Amino acid sequence: MKKLMSVFSVLCLVFSMATADDAPRGWLTSLAEAEAKAEQQNLPILILVSGPEWCGPCRMLHRTVVTDKDFNKTLQKHAVFLYLHQPRKADPDSQTAKDIRECSSRKYFTSGGVPRYIIVSPDKKVLGTPKRRTVMDFAQAIADAQKKMGLEENADLQSFIEKVSKDQKKLDKKLEKLKSKKKKDKKADKKKEKKKSRKKDKDKDKD
Repeated sequence: MKKLMSVFSVLCLVFSMATADDAPRGWLTSLAEAEAKAEQQNLPILILVSGPEWCGPCRMLHRTVVTDKDFNKTLQKHAVFLYLHQPRKADPDSQTAKDIRECSSRKYFTSGGVPRYIIVSPDKKVLGTPKRRTVMDFAQAIADAQKKMGLEENADLQSFIEKVSKDQKKLDKKLEKLKSKKKKDKKADKKKEKKKSRKKDKDKDKD
């Protein structure tokens, strides 16, 4: 049992170190570098502030969006991706911490929670943010940002959005069915409880 626990502890530590220190593939980790690349290529910048080793929503975002192969392969052609890691206890003198403070001073973010994400132009203008934490919403937000920058509509990007949009609609339908089923099950459970309660009351009256 002790050996099993020690192995589990090591695995947790490895996962924590990996998510804390390793940026997702293709994502930059320097604000200055991201801005230089965005200006050179005339692309919007997707900025993500995250702490997946301690934040549950961050971890879910990494699993469903940030590490999605199709998302990265397609969308990194149409935007510069910047990942700023925010540990639970951050070193205020680290360059990443300075970059996060710089983003906050520019009013990119309205709160200090994580995950935080925003899309900005190379000249530091806020272009928008995904409405939900899905591949489809991130893709659409990038397309909308390009439009605001006056860039031509990209067929590759639009094709990707159409594909993931269909997938998302299917997923949403499944989720709606599950929610509906849960509601029905709750109602059925309440009815059963009421019946049991009534039966108990009747039995007491008989006694």
